[in-house]
Amino acid sequence: MRKTSYIIVFFLTIAIYGNGQSLITNGDFENYSSLPTSFHQWYLSVGWNNANGGVYGAGATPDYWHTAGYIPYNMGLIWPNSGNGQMALVNYAGTVPNHREYLCSQLITPLVVGQEYVLSFYLTNGSSGYNTARSDNFGVSFSVNTHAQDTFEVLQVTPQIVIPGIVDINNYWKKFTFNFIADSAANYITFGNYKSDPNATIINPSSTAYYFIDDVELHAASPIEISGGSAMCQGDSITLEAINSMVQGWAESSSPNNIISTDTVITVSPNVTTTYFVYSANDTAS
Repeated sequence: MRKTSYIIVFFLTIAIYGNGQSLITNGDFENYSSLPTSFHQWYLSVGWNNANGGVYGAGATPDYWHTAGYIPYNMGLIWPNSGNGQMALVNYAGTVPNHREYLCSQLITPLVVGQEYVLSFYLTNGSSGYNTARSDNFGVSFSVNTHAQDTFEVLQVTPQIVIPGIVDINNYWKKFTFNFIADSAANYITFGNYKSDPNATIINPSSTAYYFIDDVELHAASPIEISGGSAMCQGDSITLEAINSMVQGWAESSSPNNIISTDTVITVSPNVTTTYFVYSANDTAS
């Protein structure tokens, strides 16, 4: 009788964190205190503010648009990515040096330092032919306290997230998704351009760079999971994949500090029963 030997690889997922609730209040801008009737009415969208404490007429006044209220054609009309509400802000203004508008919201719960999160949102420049300037440096700042903007000046802040390159999205919505590790117990999220005009790259600098935003979501990243087979014939190979993780390294149980790969997917050929660990900044699976 032919005898076949098997190597068994057991999988145990250790879930340290992860939930499905977005930490953003009214991220789709559907809830309002009243419908907008004109420009500069960001405060009507429940849970959102600008960066100068809600001072109307202070210069930095994002716009709240709603299909049942008001959407102006001369700002590059585009229907929301979903639902009826959307927000818009100036990222650069050719006629006013260093003019910036910021959009801020308090998180439902503070971030946990060291945990991994996933931020997603949709952006567009709206219809072509209106506000034809395009800029880079569209960023997202997470902060413990709200930022302070006196009028419309550039905030002296280093954002944790910046979209690389010039954001030029005409007549459609584009989704942006970022994984990041929380570096503070942040209570607030703020969107905008944190670079001054001389440090920015601008297309059509005589016009305005105006961005519509919709469907903002922020979640704790799912815990690490490993997919792949659990048994193999001796001498064969098996492929393992780390899911929902910013992989920092794989290691064998016999030498957990010896990183054998930093790739998301690895192929292994153990000669004896072996446990493999995969690490992220905040989680471990085996």
